[in-house]
Amino acid sequence: MSPVLGIISDTYKTNLRTANKQLRWLIGIVSLLSIFLLSSFIYVLHKKKQLSIARNDLRQTNRQLSELNNQLSINNLKLEKLNGKLSETSKVKDEYIGKFLSTCSEYIDKLDAYRMRVNRKLKANQLTDLMKMTSSQQLKEDEIHELFNHFDAVFLNLFPNFVADFNSLLQPDGRIWPPLKNQLTTDLRIFALIRLGIEESSRIAEFLRYSSNSIYNYRSRIKNKAICPRHEFEQRVKEIGM
Repeated sequence: MSPVLGIISDTYKTNLRTANKQLRWLIGIVSLLSIFLLSSFIYVLHKKKQLSIARNDLRQTNRQLSELNNQLSINNLKLEKLNGKLSETSKVKDEYIGKFLSTCSEYIDKLDAYRMRVNRKLKANQLTDLMKMTSSQQLKEDEIHELFNHFDAVFLNLFPNFVADFNSLLQPDGRIWPPLKNQLTTDLRIFALIRLGIEESSRIAEFLRYSSNSIYNYRSRIKNKAICPRHEFEQRVKEIGM
């Protein structure tokens, strides 16, 4: 039995060494695979972190781009509004300059006619009639009335819906309708001048032949009848017809 046991022992030892050798190889391969998997895991985590940073940067860039687009849209609206105001100002300027030149020509003719009347009365020694003619305020009142008629006509030609749009800003019991289609009342003339950009009460009073306090009271009385807050009313008036 001894030789057989020796052979069995040698065979077992040989198989054990072979198994140990295979095991060492397997452990080495597994270790290499583990190192590879760990490296891959670390690499993936690193790339994931970079991707997260890139996404955050992209979101921030998109947010900034969106803000810039919004600002650009706002600036475009402001520019469009400014262009509209410039176009409107040019139209108003052309209209009133044309009417001003025409009115100046008419006044020159009237002054010449008045000069001739005075000259005839002086030649005829009609001093009493001349004194009455130059003492009367009727000529001044007629000219002021004609000036307002010219202003009303030109303004309503530029803003034909002004009266209706203006009244839409007022409460029903405070609305103002002029007696004639192509004429404005004093209240409407005040806010027509404001619509044209003349906001100072002193300048409005000078044109309409009122005191500054009277113009201020007119403005306050109308604003008390507005359907919007008082401090927004005149701005709403400035936007009529835009």
